[in-house]
Parts: sequence; C-alpha cells; structure tokens
Amino acid sequence: MAKRAIPGRRPERLDRQRPRVSFPVRWLGGPSPQRGLAEGSDPRQKKRVNPEPTVKVKPPGFLWIVLLGGVGFAAGFFGPMVFVPESNQGPMVGIFLTGPGGFALGLLLYLLMKARPQPGRAQWILLTVLVGLGTLTTFYLVQPEPATRGYELEVTIERAHAPGESADAVIADWKKQIARVTWAAPRAGWEAQMRTALARDPGMVIEASLLRQRLIKEHRKPWNRGRLFATPWETVREKKSYYLRPDDRALAGTPSPARLFLRTDSTAVMRGPELWPPLAPEEFIGYSRLVVVPPDYAALP
Repeated sequence: MAKRAIPGRRPERLDRQRPRVSFPVRWLGGPSPQRGLAEGSDPRQKKRVNPEPTVKVKPPGFLWIVLLGGVGFAAGFFGPMVFVPESNQGPMVGIFLTGPGGFALGLLLYLLMKARPQPGRAQWILLTVLVGLGTLTTFYLVQPEPATRGYELEVTIERAHAPGESADAVIADWKKQIARVTWAAPRAGWEAQMRTALARDPGMVIEASLLRQRLIKEHRKPWNRGRLFATPWETVREKKSYYLRPDDRALAGTPSPARLFLRTDSTAVMRGPELWPPLAPEEFIGYSRLVVVPPDYAALP
C-alpha cells in the first residue's frame, strides 16, 4: 500500500532510503580503485616524470695543449711528405710552424678556460672543431705548387755545326769550373776524352736568337692534378747555343721563327754524375737540349 503524503512534511528522496553496499572487489591484475586514486592514477592529474640525471662531461684540461700541439705537428710534418714527396724541407713546416703554433694556441685556450670556465661538453666541441679546422688548413697550405715541365721557345736559327767545333769553348768552360772546385779532383784524362767524344758525336749544335718564351706547367693538387697550362709569352732578346741529339738533327732546318721545346722537370731529383767531369757529350757540353714541342703543349692557348 502506498504511503500517503503528510501535509507540512517534505517527501523523502527514494535514493536516501536505498541501502549503501560497499564492494570490496579488487580489479583483476591491478590495484583497487581506492588505491588507484590514492596513488594518483586519476587521468585528470598530471603524471610526475622524474628527470634523468645530467651527466657531467669532464673538461679537456691539458688536452687543449696536447691535442692542438700534437695534431699541428703531425699535420705539418707528414702532410708535405705525402703531398710533396720530392721536397726535403717539407717536415720543417711541422717542426717550426704548425707544431709550435698549435702548442701556443692550446696553451692560450687552456688558460682562458681556467680563468673563465665553460661547460665540459662545450669545451670538447670547440676543441674538436679547432683540431679539424687546423688539420684541413695545414693540408691545404702544404699543397704542391704547379710543376714546370719546360719552356716553349720561339727562336731564329742562325747557324748549325758539329759539336766538335765547340770543343775549345767547352773545355775552357770546364777548366774554370774545375778551378773553382777545390774539394774534388777531376778524373784523369778528361780533356782528351772530351775532345774525342765531341769529334765523334753525331749530334748538332745550333746558334740561335731567342725571341720569346713561355713556361709550360702542370697542376699537382688532388682536385686539378695533371691539368696543363701555359704562362703568357715573354719577350726575350738573347743569343744562345743549343744541343740537338742525332735523332733531332732535322730541327736545325726548321724555318724561322721556329718553335722548339726545352725540357725541364722541376720535380725531378737532381743526381750528380758518377764520374766528374761526365763522359757523355750531352752531359758535359753545357748546352740545353731542344726537342720538338709535344702536341699537348703546342695546343695550349
């Protein structure tokens, strides 16, 4: 039977009359809701993430001096030996320039970092950059200069004759050289041997007026190695004598002005003769040898 409403009294809410039942049931595989709320599992709450501990990088210290000085010395010492093997003064770059320079720079930066400390990571980054830049700069500065391959000459041939006609002039010049050299004695019978060799030599000597000349050079850096180029023509007014080998005798009849080539190699290792004065006419005659201009040289602008 339904209850009647009593005048003057507010009706009770039905939900207040319902019994409250607690459920001591735990979540399968996890904490209870009450524990979850206690532990801050409410999605509306921000999770607290413990930050990772920062790793302190130890500053380079004395490695400023060791690395900059050592790398500077090594780059200046071994770089020229690799890029310019024919030079006997290449290691001096590391001994007198890049080695002491790197040591001084390392000492300066070490004292600066001691006076005004910077984070260890920043110091290592700066040190690495300086070592790399110093090495690359040293390698760039020790790159070989272009090698001289010879002279292209423009001459007017005035006279051609056998080498025997120049015997007196050649021997007179050698007597002057022998008189200047007091620490070595010439080989026995050198004068008679020279006269005989010049008289029998099938080559030729030409007397010519040099009009102009230009250098033929070759690049040797890794990025342009082997590329030829010629310097501008230089006007020269000079009379000189030149030597032609037997297989080049035909050059004596070249119409003037004749373009001939004087071969010189700036990278060749100079070696003295085993006997002094030398035996071969080409070696002791004292005249530069001329040949035909190579086609790749003649085609240069």
